[in-house]
Amino acid sequence: MKQQTGLTLIELMITLVVISIIAAFAAPSFKNSIERNRVSASLQELGASIKYARSEAVKRSSSVTICASSNQTSCTGTWSQGWIVFKDVDAAGDFDAGTDELLRVQGAVTDGHILSFDGVTGTYVTFSSRGYTAGQNGTFKLCNKDKVAAQARGMVLQATGSLRYSIDSNADGIHENAAGTNFSCS
Repeated sequence: MKQQTGLTLIELMITLVVISIIAAFAAPSFKNSIERNRVSASLQELGASIKYARSEAVKRSSSVTICASSNQTSCTGTWSQGWIVFKDVDAAGDFDAGTDELLRVQGAVTDGHILSFDGVTGTYVTFSSRGYTAGQNGTFKLCNKDKVAAQARGMVLQATGSLRYSIDSNADGIHENAAGTNFSCS
């Protein structure tokens, strides 16, 4: 007589229970990792626009501004609603349709993220023809929709116009702004 090979019902059940236990422990960590990656991707879009504004200012030998824009045609609203980059003829930080040249438009940040800037001007940054800001250094902070500070990420803008990503220098699990203060997303 030929003996059958395969799994018994009990072996199959034990295997499923073990897989379920492993999945239950791995899922929350995986979810947090995915959310951190989403926040970082949204922040990289802003970083690309800031670097573009700076390079265009140098290339055009003119002031170029990036500002928060709720309608993508003027400097209104919050950073979360989107932003525009434009050649700013009078360097006033406000888009004048008659004289300024619109260079790039970006819509709202994805997934309900909250983007803010703690710089002096708050809603715009102007780069000079040398690539410097007009003392508008600060930190762009991006929080997820759940406002979890440990998942917040940022970019620090120096007065020289250079950017660096925020870090967790004290290893407490929360990134800091340019002044070394932990991010808060409340």
